[in-house]
Amino acid sequence: MLLQAVESVLGIALMLGVGFFLSRKGYMGEAATKLVSFLVTGVALPCYMVYNLTSGYDRAALLALLPDIPAPFVSVILCFLLGLLFAKILKVPKSRFYAFATMFAMPNTIFMGLPVNRALFGEQSVPFVLVYYMATTLTFWTVCVNGIKKDGDPAQGRIFTASGLKKLLSPALIGFFAGVIIVLSGFDLKQNIGFLSDTLNYIGSMVTPLSMIFIGSVLQKTDFRKLRFSRDMAAILIGKFVAAPLLAFAAALIFNVPRLAMDVFIVQAAMPILSQTAIVSKQYNADAEYAAVMVSLTTILSLAVIPVVKIILT
Repeated sequence: MLLQAVESVLGIALMLGVGFFLSRKGYMGEAATKLVSFLVTGVALPCYMVYNLTSGYDRAALLALLPDIPAPFVSVILCFLLGLLFAKILKVPKSRFYAFATMFAMPNTIFMGLPVNRALFGEQSVPFVLVYYMATTLTFWTVCVNGIKKDGDPAQGRIFTASGLKKLLSPALIGFFAGVIIVLSGFDLKQNIGFLSDTLNYIGSMVTPLSMIFIGSVLQKTDFRKLRFSRDMAAILIGKFVAAPLLAFAAALIFNVPRLAMDVFIVQAAMPILSQTAIVSKQYNADAEYAAVMVSLTTILSLAVIPVVKIILT
C-alpha cells in the first residue's frame, strides 16, 4: 500500500524529467512554455473538472457530502491566512508574496492526493478526496490566483471591483461550476452525450503530464547557483508538512467529520504544493522559478512524508 503511494510520486518525478529533458534539448522555448501553460489553465483544467464531477457524482451523492464540506474550507483558508502572516513576518519579496502563502497552504489534491489516498485508504476515500478538492479549487482559483496576479502586477490584485469580479471567473473555476450545475440538474452527461463526456476526459487527462512537463522545463531554465535555501523556503516546508495537516486535523475535530474523512483530509493537506501555482505564476509574471523549485522540492520530500503520515494515522 505504501509502495503504491510512493510509486505515484515517482511517476510525477519522471514526468518532471521529461520536461527537463525537452527543455535541455531546446524543444521548450519561451513560446512553447507559454502554449503549455495556456493549454493547462485554459483548456485541460476546465474539461478535467467537468468530467470528474459529472462522472464521479450524481445529485444525491453530491448533496450527501455537504455536511463534510466546512472542515476543509476552514482549514485551507486558515492555512492561507497563516501563510500571509508568515510572509509578512519574513518580509517575503512582493514578486512572490501571495505565491508564498499559496504554496504554504495549497496541496496537490487531485493529481497527487487522489492516487495516494486510494492507495492508503481504498476506493471509499474518493468522495472525501473530492470534498477537499472542492475547497482547494475554490480557494485557489479565487483568492490565491488573484493574489498571484498582484505579485506580477499590483494593479491586477483587486478582487472586489467590477473588473476584478470578471477576472475572478477563470476557465478552471467556470469548469468547476459547470460540473456542479450539471450534476445538481440530474442530467447524466455520459449517458446522454457520451461522445462529449469522452472528449472532456481525453482533454482533461492532459492536465497532469502537461503541468509536470511545464515545471520540468522551468526547472531546467533555473540557474540554481543563484538560489539559496532561505528562511521563507523553510517556512513553506513547515506550513506544507506540519501546519496544514495540523489545521486539517483540528478542523475535522471541530466539525466532527467521520474518521475516514479526517484521515483523508490530513493526507490531502500534507500533499506537495499544487503544481498550478508555478503555471499561474508564469502566466501573471510572478516568480515562477521560485514556485517551480518549491513544487519539485515538496514533491521529492513527500516520498518521506507520506509513509510518516500513514504511520501516525494508523
